[in-house]
Amino acid sequence: MRLYLFVLAALMLTLTGCANRSLSAHQCTAGDWYSVGYRDGQSGADVSRVLTHQDACGRHGIVPDSERYRDGWAEGIARFCQPEQGFDQGISGRPYRNVCPASQAQPFRVAYDDGRAIFAARQDVAQLEQRINRHERRIENIGQALIDQASAQIDPTLTPKERIDLVANVKSLLDERDRLQNELPDLENDLDLARAHLQYVDNSYAASR
Repeated sequence: MRLYLFVLAALMLTLTGCANRSLSAHQCTAGDWYSVGYRDGQSGADVSRVLTHQDACGRHGIVPDSERYRDGWAEGIARFCQPEQGFDQGISGRPYRNVCPASQAQPFRVAYDDGRAIFAARQDVAQLEQRINRHERRIENIGQALIDQASAQIDPTLTPKERIDLVANVKSLLDERDRLQNELPDLENDLDLARAHLQYVDNSYAASR
């Protein structure tokens, strides 16, 4: 699950970077504004994206053809705003940007919410797994620290204050270990519930698609 989220996050960053990339001088001079608009629409960018292109191309003395851009964008956004794409956007954890035309907005949003529910359920499972792993690693580290403290206490050169400090540190470590161990059953129960919920939403939304 953690590997899945890592790959997912990397994919999201890649896609975001592509969406925010300015046009090059060559793309500006090519003047194929219909294709530029279509590409932006198909990637789910807002029509105002043309303003970014105006800024980029203005540095090269070129003004985009806004009408051709909007024509291409309208066709591209129509392809983007399909329920299947909405589901993919939601399950990937990408934000909903309200870019779809009214005729497509509701089916897209319903599918997006379905995907987003699965994304949220996966996150819940992953976060609980991480918390449990952190608890278990810390309990293991405390065990090793207690061994080290016990070894240190037999040092005959310890001053009374150092010995008192060691005893206090041992008590602190034992208290922390007890707390973590007491929390683990509740976390494991929460994880079981989160996994059951994930399975439920996975099955529910998969059956509806």
